[in-house]
Amino acid sequence: MHKYGDVILGGIFSLNFYTASPELYFTSEPNDPICFGFDPVGFRQAQTMAFAVDEINRNSKLLPNITLGYSLYDSCGNLWNSLRAALSMTSGRGEPFQLNESCYGYPPVIGIVGDSSSTRTIAISSIVSLYRVPMVSYFATCSCLSNRRLFPSFFRTIPSDAFQ
Repeated sequence: MHKYGDVILGGIFSLNFYTASPELYFTSEPNDPICFGFDPVGFRQAQTMAFAVDEINRNSKLLPNITLGYSLYDSCGNLWNSLRAALSMTSGRGEPFQLNESCYGYPPVIGIVGDSSSTRTIAISSIVSLYRVPMVSYFATCSCLSNRRLFPSFFRTIPSDAFQ
């Protein structure tokens, strides 16, 4: 899901449970994995982020003269898909979408929300912290993510395992 804005926030959510990997023949670029097993919880989380962005945009006092947008990706509960989404968002090589009536492009992502797993978050945060892109997880509880030397741009909205 994509929505244009002056500032784009990225999101990685598990909208499907399973991934079927395509056959690899090493004679051409591999096809995208096929995701299946709809996850209503992940879908609700993605919709919540979209709703929050819309609510912020409706209130002109919160961010005057700035509109938020989003670029949401499905991880399919798979590390490979999560990494692919994070790299697409941080490198500017994500899916192009219409910026306005006459322009298509790759919007800059200034922060990422997700992922719902500590293991995937550790891998993703290790990469996006190289770009100093902030990452906020709503479900990664591993206390190792509190190490500011290893994860300088990681934040969470849930207490770590050390405090639970």
